[in-house]
Amino acid sequence: AALARVATAARARGLGLVLVMVPNHLAAYPVGNAWWRDLLRNGPASRWADVFDVDWDAPEARLAGRLLLPVLGDHAGREVEAGAFAARICDDGEPVLVHPAVEVPLELGSLTSVLARVPALAALVGEIRALPPWSSDGAAREVRIEAESQLRAHVHGALTDPDVGRAFLEAVSTVTADPAALDSLLEAQPYRLARWRAGLEDLGYRRFFDVTSLVALRTDRREVFDLTHAALRRWVEQDLVDGLRIDHVDGLADPATYLRWLRELVGDRWIVVEKILEGTEDLPDGWPVAGTTGYEVGDLVDRLDLADAGRAPLERLAEDAGRDTDVDDVEDQAMAEVLDSLLSADLNRLVDLAVSLCESRRRLRDVTRREVREALVAVLRRFRRYRTYVEAGRPPSAEDLAAVQDVVDAVLAEESHHDRDLLELVRRLLRGEEAAGRVELEFTMRYKQISGHTRAKGCEDTAWYRLVTLISRCEVGADPDEWGIGLEEFHAAMSRRQHRWPTAMTAITTHDSKRSADVRARLGVASQWASDVVELVEAWWGREGRGAD
Repeated sequence: AALARVATAARARGLGLVLVMVPNHLAAYPVGNAWWRDLLRNGPASRWADVFDVDWDAPEARLAGRLLLPVLGDHAGREVEAGAFAARICDDGEPVLVHPAVEVPLELGSLTSVLARVPALAALVGEIRALPPWSSDGAAREVRIEAESQLRAHVHGALTDPDVGRAFLEAVSTVTADPAALDSLLEAQPYRLARWRAGLEDLGYRRFFDVTSLVALRTDRREVFDLTHAALRRWVEQDLVDGLRIDHVDGLADPATYLRWLRELVGDRWIVVEKILEGTEDLPDGWPVAGTTGYEVGDLVDRLDLADAGRAPLERLAEDAGRDTDVDDVEDQAMAEVLDSLLSADLNRLVDLAVSLCESRRRLRDVTRREVREALVAVLRRFRRYRTYVEAGRPPSAEDLAAVQDVVDAVLAEESHHDRDLLELVRRLLRGEEAAGRVELEFTMRYKQISGHTRAKGCEDTAWYRLVTLISRCEVGADPDEWGIGLEEFHAAMSRRQHRWPTAMTAITTHDSKRSADVRARLGVASQWASDVVELVEAWWGREGRGAD
């Protein structure tokens, strides 16, 4: 009702309502996300398991079939021994384990020894023990989903009774007070609690960049799209929505299909996508959108203030301060670093797939895991765009084919120690020239998703804090290697945009901007008086010293 009032009031003033949609991820928050909570209770047998982008087939036995939750401050065993866990009953009757960092539900079958000691619940123990295990699939999974839901409702309902709740908490307290018993209870769960650093290496679900508390969705599945867009469908049917801004479109497994479904849902309403275009890159043909959210326009406006002649003296100043000013070198190093640290878990997942592909190819069976990892890092850190859009069953664009070709050629030319056959396999996979088997398709999808993460975390969030020649050039959607443009070039670029995307969004400051447009303008014009700036800074250094930073 409130949304309807907002929409009505806006239109009365000649305004529309544009929604920001985040289709790629949800909060991995057990308290507020009912689907995620059920996944923690039931693992791969949850009715919502197919909603999330989880890898249940981890190569390590200790993680296979289980969801790693890297949320603790220390090793789980040490937290257990420190008495950091306690049990409580929620208002709806659900028993949970509480830790200062997290509250997690408990798999029903893991509680049978406790329930047996509560007279009001003991009669349910036999039925609970007869449940198919949470690792079940197929028909057994369907049986478990229905039966577990009914049994859990009975347990929760009984535990809302204060006397039954007290009896349960007394019984479960003997478990939480005994490190061995508590450890056994935790080991019986479909999830594995772990210290937060474990997520850097072993995480089994796709995140939003390196944010472990945001879990990715499988929006490439139609049933997931329908579930996650149910509210939007209602609002469209009520005619409350005039436009949509789609966040982080490059994180989706199949942006083109997603946008086609979205267009079918919202009709002719305005749609723009948050997409960073690199160099001469344009949106793929066929995307049914009005254009981007306008990062590239903000960059063009910024560059009007820049004087190319000011770059050299400002670079010399940065070099005198001990900073590297070679943009490609700094970006390459930063992207390699984030792949080895922040994105290591995502890279490990990609390496697992690549090793599996090598095993099925006679000429590559002896390639080691280390060789695969190093080759993938070499390719990823040279990518100069966020991703390609080569999809099975669709003709690839010449731009995407050329982007892959150029990167692999550069690796072969500059790092000849890599296995040529391995790199050729990567090239064919990314260009869509290999047989489209399950593993091949998953590899190419995962590669396209991690390439955007590598670019964002490596460049925007790392390299561009190290490049200090002129920090207004280190902006989301910009290229620190590209400086001033004249009015003729600016007007030509805007004319091309007017011709191709006449109703795209124009923005010079966004939620991702590191510095607002007015701050960037003040910094940019300093390039027009670069010699004066250098002289002033050198005078400060001479008088005050350079300091530690």
